[in-house]
Amino acid sequence: MTGRRRLLAMVSVVAAAVLASACSGGGESSAPIALGGIDVDVPAEVVAGDPLVVRIADPLPATTYDIALDDGHAPDRIVLTTAGEPGPTLSVAFDTDGHPRIGRALVRVRAGRALTVEQTTILPGSAVDPVDVFVGPRTLPAGSDQEAMLVAVPTDAAGNPVSAGTDVSVISTNPDGSTGVATVSTNGLLAAQTYGPRTVAGTTSLGLTVDGPSGPSAPERSYLTVAGPIRDITIETPSDPLPLADGRTLATVRTEPIADLFGNPLPDGTLVVLEVDGPDGHRILTSLTIDTVAEFVIEAPSTPGTATMTARVGTTAGTSLVVQFEPAVDQIPAQIVRTDDATMLQIGRVRSANGAYVPDGTIAHIVAGATVIDAPLELGAASVELPDDTREAVIDVLGQTVRVAAEAGER
Repeated sequence: MTGRRRLLAMVSVVAAAVLASACSGGGESSAPIALGGIDVDVPAEVVAGDPLVVRIADPLPATTYDIALDDGHAPDRIVLTTAGEPGPTLSVAFDTDGHPRIGRALVRVRAGRALTVEQTTILPGSAVDPVDVFVGPRTLPAGSDQEAMLVAVPTDAAGNPVSAGTDVSVISTNPDGSTGVATVSTNGLLAAQTYGPRTVAGTTSLGLTVDGPSGPSAPERSYLTVAGPIRDITIETPSDPLPLADGRTLATVRTEPIADLFGNPLPDGTLVVLEVDGPDGHRILTSLTIDTVAEFVIEAPSTPGTATMTARVGTTAGTSLVVQFEPAVDQIPAQIVRTDDATMLQIGRVRSANGAYVPDGTIAHIVAGATVIDAPLELGAASVELPDDTREAVIDVLGQTVRVAAEAGER
């Protein structure tokens, strides 16, 4: 509400009071209130925190003056009142440190039926500690087009926003140790400054002062630049030979250190996916980086052949590593033996490439005509009964295959 509207509203209230008094019966009519009948000196402006001095020229002797300062901020308006005692001169001072709020305010002076209303403006005071500061977002990918914004809200002792155009200096300390200073001015309630991501990952610290280096300040705020798009993902060539295709042995595969396009290492805990296309089909493994490296434990296939391994971070796929898994079985001794009672297939002893028996439980897959048998090996050997009319059997052990025919002339 403007000062003029407040004054009109006050006149309406006073007029209503006069009419009500005049209409009351049984007594003499009260004299009407005389607006502007008091000579009052009120400064047009006062800075919040400084005293607002109200002076009354030529005060009437033996008259008490009621003086009020009304900031008019509905619904939480603040009205300060005081009284001026009789005397040859009259001057009162209102304490504006903390109240009222900035903006237009009314000073009302009343003595008996005389009333004067004057307008003043409360201006913001100087900024005080602490300055409210906000920064967000707090994390930016290196080299992206995202930005962090620092917002500062300097206020005076009464909590009023400082005057527009107040200088706020922001000092930035970057991850590479370089520093910079940006000076922005308040506009309305706040001052704002944006910061783009760096190409060097790390923390950027932001400190500020208001109205010069010795002015109010705030605790440092910060935002973090993290690794951006991945440059490449390479799987380290194993220093030890990968296991043979025995379907059992575990081996460790690692990536080389992973960095972004700017050379920033990936933070610990980054998810890396390893896709393996090999003799046993397609497999997907996952791992989290530790010291920029992801480590996977793979199981050797049960069939010799080529395996292609590709690591992926998000949608970025790395350079594939091609590995040849050699047969785990050196040779498969076997023969078909006919007796008067049965036709038997004797297998073994089957040895691995290093000369040891293949592990117990290794399956020998046998096809004899329409008959299919899976026989577990024990100490590298097994004995299996076949149909009497069997002429040939095909045996597969860990991807190594041998064909055995019955000797001519046997039953």
